[in-house]
Amino acid sequence: MALVALKCPNCGGDLQFEDSHDFGFCQYCGTKIMLQEALTYKVEMDYTRQARNLLQNAEDYYSEGFKEKAYGYASDAVELDRTLARAWFIKAMCTDDYEDRVVGLKNAFKNTDDPKLKEEIKKNLSEKCRVELKYSGLITSWMSEYPCPILIDGERYLLKDTSYVMLSKGAHTVVFVFIDALSSEKQFVVRKNCTLQMKVGYGILGKTFTATIIE
Repeated sequence: MALVALKCPNCGGDLQFEDSHDFGFCQYCGTKIMLQEALTYKVEMDYTRQARNLLQNAEDYYSEGFKEKAYGYASDAVELDRTLARAWFIKAMCTDDYEDRVVGLKNAFKNTDDPKLKEEIKKNLSEKCRVELKYSGLITSWMSEYPCPILIDGERYLLKDTSYVMLSKGAHTVVFVFIDALSSEKQFVVRKNCTLQMKVGYGILGKTFTATIIE
């Protein structure tokens, strides 16, 4: 026979019950407490507390721009409490995975009553597009760093590792990183989910780089 520490679900008082009993009464407010229900409630409260601590960590890293860490903490938070809308939102905003982002935003929308957050979610669902990255043509070690880096709006991506990116609707620029120089800047316009087809070649005038949107 052992003692189990619990909190009264009615007044929050600290209690102890023998685990052999089915129920007991709160010594502070007199509430009848079913032991199994109280234990379940205690576990749920512990998970909720842990989830909110993880969410706070995610918020801190998100505000500082550390997306990878924010994503990790937000993911752990929703594993414990799937109703945390803000955790879903941070998870969505810190991933380049299209499906993951959409799932996160939809779960955030479903679990919040905050009109400002809902508006932000709608904006991100409507303005972000999935842009698939495809390249072809002559790409060799003497033309470019392996594995083929590009800059989209100044942010570096490796074509070997990145199959698509999430971009807002509107105009963007792409640059190919040759081993000894940058290509000329190419502009493309995103209107919906699309493919950015890039081609590197070598002609009479030297290295060439083209970029074309396929919708």
